Amino acid sequence: MIHSGIRLSAVFMTAITMIMSLCVQTRPVFAHAIVIESYPADGETLQKPPTQIVLRFDAKIVHSLAVYDLKSGDGKKIVMPAPQDKRAMAPSPELLVIPVPRLKPGIYVLRYKVLATDGHATLGILHFSIK
Repeated sequence: MIHSGIRLSAVFMTAITMIMSLCVQTRPVFAHAIVIESYPADGETLQKPPTQIVLRFDAKIVHSLAVYDLKSGDGKKIVMPAPQDKRAMAPSPELLVIPVPRLKPGIYVLRYKVLATDGHATLGILHFSIK
């Protein structure tokens, strides 16, 4: 009688352990595409105007759904040129390359929203200035 009770407890504990490990292993992962590198860098002061802004994410992004705008320090929206070649904006799945017009000295703020291929959106801001 004692042996069957111990055996039943062992089977019960094994079953509980297996169920718990399955729950942990199938838990969804919630991640966002985070900028790991940019040009210009956030807060950077450039000696000459950039011809493009480059954001490198830690995950693949859906380039066709990327949204961004560039404003001057006084809040005026900068009219962005259309890329000559859509592929130029996506030389790799983790890069977003944004062509910019000739910028004057001053402060600039880039606001962007990208969608990672895992379905999570990321909003961000990049500040830079030109001497």
